[in-house]
Amino acid sequence: MRNLLILLSVLLFVLLFGCGDGSKKTSYVPGKVANPQPAHNALDVPVTAILTWTASERTDSYDVYFGSDANAVTNATRSSAEFKGNQTDLSYDPPGDLSLSMTYYWRNRQRQCLNNDKRRCVEIHN
Repeated sequence: MRNLLILLSVLLFVLLFGCGDGSKKTSYVPGKVANPQPAHNALDVPVTAILTWTASERTDSYDVYFGSDANAVTNATRSSAEFKGNQTDLSYDPPGDLSLSMTYYWRNRQRQCLNNDKRRCVEIHN
């Protein structure tokens, strides 16, 4: 199902915006965000941790989601409390110190916009 959503997102982007050369065909598949820090299942993370990642190709910005409920972060949308904003920076500094006795979850979602037009953006699911 997830792969189908990825494919549909890419196809919708191509159908709406083309490929930049006037054609409607492309072999371009967006790159993935890499090297998330702290990594999945990281232990002994400092209470002052800053979340970081390596940029993906052709991504204009990132939606950042952060919280202490795994399901809430996984299923969050831009209207959820876990949504911390859209940004071009490759890091997110959670407000205040993290609690030593708490487990936190985070993710980011890539966004691509046609000619940096924020009205013509698509989310890239990978």
